[in-house]
Amino acid sequence: MAPTRQSTAEFFICGNFGAVCTLKLVAREDRMVQYAVTLKDGDWTVFKDGEAIQRGLTRSAAIQMAKDLAFDAEEKGDTVELLIQGYYGDMSRRLTGGVEED
Repeated sequence: MAPTRQSTAEFFICGNFGAVCTLKLVAREDRMVQYAVTLKDGDWTVFKDGEAIQRGLTRSAAIQMAKDLAFDAEEKGDTVELLIQGYYGDMSRRLTGGVEED
C-alpha cells in the first residue's frame, strides 16, 4: 500500500487589531484503489489495481468480494473505483470514498 503524502505550510497573519493567527494549509495526496470484476479466460476474476487477486469465482462471489474490499479501503479513507463487467461485456463504474475535510 502506497503511503499518503501530506505537506503542511504555516502562515502568520497580522490583522488590523494586532492579533496574530496561524493559518495551516494541508495538501494531501489521497490514494485511489481500483477494484474490478471481469470475465477472464472463462472465469470471473477480481482485480486490485490491475493485478488479479482471485480467479475462478462465480460472478456474484466476485462482486461480493470486490465490494467487501472496496468497503475496507473506504473505511481507511481511500478513494475507490469499482468496475464490474456485466454478462454482455458492459462495464459499470462506481467512484466513492476518500477523506472528507471541513
